[in-house]
Amino acid sequence: FANRREMGDCCSSGLREQKRTDNSKLEKKVVVVFDFDWSLINENSDYWIIKQLAPESIKEMKKLYQTKHFTDVMHDMMHILHKKGVTKAKFVETFGKIPFFTEMRECVQKMNQKGYSIYILSDANSFFIEAILSHYDGLRSCFKQVYTNPAKFDSDGRLHVEYFHKDDHGCKRCPKNLCKGKVLESILKSEGVFPRKLDSKEIEKTSNLPQGQDCVVYVGDGGNDLCPALALGKDDVVLARKGKKLDKLLKETHHDAMVKIWENGKEFRGNLSSVGILG
Repeated sequence: FANRREMGDCCSSGLREQKRTDNSKLEKKVVVVFDFDWSLINENSDYWIIKQLAPESIKEMKKLYQTKHFTDVMHDMMHILHKKGVTKAKFVETFGKIPFFTEMRECVQKMNQKGYSIYILSDANSFFIEAILSHYDGLRSCFKQVYTNPAKFDSDGRLHVEYFHKDDHGCKRCPKNLCKGKVLESILKSEGVFPRKLDSKEIEKTSNLPQGQDCVVYVGDGGNDLCPALALGKDDVVLARKGKKLDKLLKETHHDAMVKIWENGKEFRGNLSSVGILG
């Protein structure tokens, strides 16, 4: 992480300093992980694209979901769209219209400028995410990596969607195709800020930001975001979308991380500022 900048006032002085990988300088870290649908963007990309390109197929999509895992449903829906003549170029063009708060993009760019490590961890698929981000100059490069279900086109131009986890991940809380908690664990180990729970300490708070550690910020909305949210400690922040499944589950479940609720881009930006992430 030789190119990471000092965080200055964006994190409290109580945050633990860690060495760079080249041991040349001590630093503090902030790792930010975004879910994608209803978190980074203001829509569900799976349902939205079907409504845009084949609204008459929504009933068939819902019928498939009664008996199939959702990733398998999307795989089948891509076959239906292919038969209707939907091309890769049409997907990309249409995704340029998906709702996306300006403030979300601005926050990502500002956090990138501060040198934070930013990731996407989503149950959407790689093509959808890349297609959407491609419409905004410089935005994709702000993310260190995207973890999601792989998707690729075959020689006939039909999109295939696969599971992220090909084998049993062993987590009873998460859907079979993706355990976000396990992926988050891998991300944080690579960043040198894991484990969170074992490192967390009950200390006196002298600012709004949880102190004593590097900070992990997780942004999510759905039930499959609970697993990673519960993996975080008292030095971390969960930004949960108001009224969505994660918001409700966190109110019913013991958790250690600070939770901030947001409904729109302005509230999201305000929450980041209130805990010192944007300064």
